[in-house]
Amino acid sequence: MSQAEADVAEHWRTTQVHADTTAAAVAGDLKNHILPAFGDKEIGRIRHSDIQAWVRRLSERLAPTTVDRSYRWLAAIFRLAVNDDLIRRSPCFAIKLPAKRGEIVDRAGHVLAYSVDADTIAADPSDIAHAKNYVAAAIDAVKSGQRVGVPATKAYGCSVKYASGN
Repeated sequence: MSQAEADVAEHWRTTQVHADTTAAAVAGDLKNHILPAFGDKEIGRIRHSDIQAWVRRLSERLAPTTVDRSYRWLAAIFRLAVNDDLIRRSPCFAIKLPAKRGEIVDRAGHVLAYSVDADTIAADPSDIAHAKNYVAAAIDAVKSGQRVGVPATKAYGCSVKYASGN
């Protein structure tokens, strides 16, 4: 017996143990991103290329963290389908996801480093000139085949923006 992805998704959703905030995120991502794309399709007929194309489409209009989160829910639904013997294998393998801001990713999609831009939390734009730019240093290390010296730093704030000309 074949099942629609929507039925499997609902079974997965109702069997998970999630905090209220996570359950709300799951419900929203299912409603807005996953079910519109796959809900009416037979779960065994969804291919790897369908998943990759879906990720690409989402990436054109959503933040990388939202794409990543929606993909993780979808991959978990397919893991349930494999574990319940509804399908033999999941199409959610080797999917290239968009890089998140501040991540340095190799061609295979492995995160090599993630960082804020600099080691100085600066309210004054002139302080930036003296700060160490960890992202630039990590990119240089990766390009030269070296290990990233500082693969992670403590994040600060959401975003720092300066007025034009500063």
